[in-house]
Amino acid sequence: MELRGPDDRVAVVYESALQHFADGIDEYAARPAAEAFPETVPAAWAETRFVSGHPGTEATVARRVRDDHAEWFLGSITAGPPADRDRGLLVPRGRHRGVDRACRARCRA
Repeated sequence: MELRGPDDRVAVVYESALQHFADGIDEYAARPAAEAFPETVPAAWAETRFVSGHPGTEATVARRVRDDHAEWFLGSITAGPPADRDRGLLVPRGRHRGVDRACRARCRA
């Protein structure tokens, strides 16, 4: 799944019962995976894990949808320019869907 805007990641990093995805409808229509994402991301999570980060610079969190469910959402934000971080320790062997092309390439074992 390829998502592009910061709103996509913020929906995972920040927990809020009221999510707001602020992009033009044409932008979402041009990317079907991004258009479906707001319907996929839950407003409440069963489990949240801090993966990495430092106050004021970056944060990465993983959130699980339900206790009996294996699906996790991973979100990262930075306070500066985009950064590439290796999240390999978090992802077990197997097939995974990434939120961007770089993640998809790294997450397949």
